[in-house]
Parts: sequence; structure tokens; C-alpha cells
Amino acid sequence: MAKVNSGIFKEYDIRGIYRKDFDEEFARDFGNKLCLGLSVKNIVVGHDGTTASRSLVKALLDGLLSAGTNIIFLDACTTPIMYFAVNIKGANAGIMVTASHNPNEYSGFKVVGENAAIIGGNELKKIYEQTRAVNIQSGNISQYNAVDEYSHKVVGLAGSIPNTCTVAVTGPEIVKSIFKKIGEKTNLEIIEDIHGVALRIQVDQDGDRIAFFEGETRIEADLIFLLVAEKMGYKRVVHELRFSQAVRDRLRELSVQSIVSKVGRLNLYEAMRKNQADFGGEYSGHFYFKDFYYLESPELMLLHVCNIVRHEGKNLPELIKPYQVYYRQPEISFPYNPDVLRQLEEKYSDGKIDKLDGLTVEYTDWWFNLRPSNTEPLMRLVVEAKTKELLDQKVSELREVLSG
Repeated sequence: MAKVNSGIFKEYDIRGIYRKDFDEEFARDFGNKLCLGLSVKNIVVGHDGTTASRSLVKALLDGLLSAGTNIIFLDACTTPIMYFAVNIKGANAGIMVTASHNPNEYSGFKVVGENAAIIGGNELKKIYEQTRAVNIQSGNISQYNAVDEYSHKVVGLAGSIPNTCTVAVTGPEIVKSIFKKIGEKTNLEIIEDIHGVALRIQVDQDGDRIAFFEGETRIEADLIFLLVAEKMGYKRVVHELRFSQAVRDRLRELSVQSIVSKVGRLNLYEAMRKNQADFGGEYSGHFYFKDFYYLESPELMLLHVCNIVRHEGKNLPELIKPYQVYYRQPEISFPYNPDVLRQLEEKYSDGKIDKLDGLTVEYTDWWFNLRPSNTEPLMRLVVEAKTKELLDQKVSELREVLSG
């Protein structure tokens, strides 16, 4: 490939269409430059189970070795296990070859530094463009299976479930195998057949985000977050601004310090570390734990939820019902147009205005947020109100401005 599409450097990582936006030549070059640019001596490397990732990781390893780097190779794993290995091994950096939840024609690289601190795409782009590749050819590679130690830490933090909790898991094989490993150490029974099973979860390709379902009904991530925050007794939490007002109301009642963050895993991670928060969450299903280096552990999240379900003797819809006091419009996308932010700010100037991420306007009985997407040339709108009638009215008003 003669040219790399510079658009692959996203806010949080590197991501694009394999063999169109980048290929093995880029992977080799990027690995070499990254280690030279950051003076990396020891690096953890893993990859998801896609065909593209298996091919790209070979070229990446060549580039890392040619930079004189010592590689701790995890082979196929999940992103949270890569984070865990960086911390356990005291490595300078880590790379996960994955495009996360994107379709199979995509691939990419998630990169972290020491302590698994996330390195964003802007910094990675700068390193790639400003570092000259050098072929030292003095690195070495060693294999490390981190699953057992990772599982042991998860179970140690969550404890065993009081009695058997059966959960159906949908996701790639490597992800399901890790949940089964943890199930062997607890009363968690992991199955793959979703028929007839009340509680099920869905995990993405690299295993760093989790969605909960009761039957066919998806339980919204912010309400799951609130349930765990309340039942676990966390005192300081971080969540993104799209979360329901019910989350903020209930946390205030519980005297929990609640820090609102911009949308995006890099923003959540930085807010978690800055505030030394116990727990963090995103609407996309990323859940962060102080006990896991302020990073994700879907397996720990599942064990906490199962423990709560068993201790309370209720299913998830029953447990979150007290939180369902607002009506919400699922996120709507519109073509990117920065002028509408000014128009809406003028139209709703009598509300409480916040510009942490795009434009948020709050009233006593409804609120909305409009923000530019971090990954696409779109704007995302979220609206919530105390009644269905008011919600429909305000969504219609906003659509008129955004479509005009």
C-alpha cells in the first residue's frame, strides 16, 4: 500500500477498513515507530479473533521486534485482559489489534501506555508521522496466558454468587471462553442457547463492553449502572452526560458524588483517574472499575449484577422499575451542522445551559443534549421528559430546527 488513509486515527484509537485504509505494511511501520517514539522497552500485544486481526498482528510483531522491543504476546484475547496484562507485567505499553464492535471488514489498534493509560488517536498520529522507522532487529517475544490470573482477580473482587445464576452469552468464542472460566470458579452457569433463559448478555468483538437483556428486552446501560452503584455502595462515580436524569436524582439522594463526563471512553477513563472514582459507566455499555485500574471489566460487572439479582430475589426489570420515572427518546442522528447549536442555544436560552459536550439545556420537566459525533460527520440528539406527551412535543420542536 503506497498511502495510508489519515482518517484512521480516531479520537480513541486507530480504526479503518482493512486493506483499503491500511494494511500489513502500515501495521509493521506503526509498531516500529510507536516503540521508538515512546521509547518502549516492554510491550503487551493481543488481538481479537477476526481474520484481519490475525494477519495484522504478525506484521505488527515484526515491526515491534525490529524496534528492539521485548514483546509479551497474549495471542487471541480481550481488550480488558490486555489492559490487565500491562499492569500485572509492568509493561511500558500495550496494543490490542481490533476494530471493537465495527463490522468484519474493519480492523484497528487500541494502544495504551504505562498502567494501561489510554493513548488517543491524535497522539498516535503525531508519533506515526514524526518518527523515523529504524530497523534494530534485537527484540524478543515471550508468550503469556493471562486468563487464569485475570479470572482470579475478577472472582476475588466479586466473590461467589449465593446460588446458581444461569446466563446466556452472545459474542465471539474467545469472550465466551473467558466467561466460562470465571463461571467454573463461582455459581455462574454460562450457556450459549438463549432460548428459555431469562438473563442474557451480549459482548462485542474485543470483549470490553457488555449489554444486559431480560428475555428480549434490553436493559438500558445507565439504569444497570445506577443499580450497581447503589447496591455496591460506591461513594464516587463517573458517568457520561447522556445518562437519565433519574441517575443523577437517585445518586444525589444517596449522597454519592457523581461526576458527569463527556461521551467517550478516553474521557471517562481520564475522569475516573482524575477523581479516583470507584465506578464509571457509558451508555454504550463500557463499565469502569477503580479496582481494575480505572478500566473495563465486563466479567466483574456481570458477577456484580448476578449477585444483586440473587441477593434481592428479583429479576432485572423489577430491580430497575423504581428508576424508570422519565420518558426518553433514543438517540437520533442528524447531518453535522455547527450552526444549529447556536440556533438552539438562542431558542432555549431560558433553560440551564451547559457546553461540556455539545449543547445541553435543562428545564425542570425535560432536557436535551445535542453533540457532534466523535467518529462520524453527524450530530447526536438525546431528549428526556417527565411525560410522554411533553417528550413528543419537544422532540418535534427540535427536529424542526435540526431538519431546517
